[in-house]
Amino acid sequence: MWYIIDGTVTFEVDGERFIATSGSTVFVPHGRPHSYLTEDETRWLMFVHDPGLEQLWASVGSPADSWTIPDDSEVDAQMNRVAEQLDQYGIEIVGDPLAVDASSSQ
Repeated sequence: MWYIIDGTVTFEVDGERFIATSGSTVFVPHGRPHSYLTEDETRWLMFVHDPGLEQLWASVGSPADSWTIPDDSEVDAQMNRVAEQLDQYGIEIVGDPLAVDASSSQ
């Protein structure tokens, strides 16, 4: 579940695409295919309901040392660590990441 604090996030759940803005709450039932895309600076809260999954994020992340967005190399390194551990947490990548849709009217 996500709560969008600031910004806009495009979600796709079970093949249905929609936009969540500040103040929105998005719930995805366990095991449902989903993806999301942020195009601008976004702040959100992510609630993990599957016991143990929070350990994935704890194991790949690191405490922020400033209020700035990490550079791409740090993000890429974290995402590589996520990919290496997906099997441990029963997560399967079932499609391509969302891409910016040039025809959307965000």
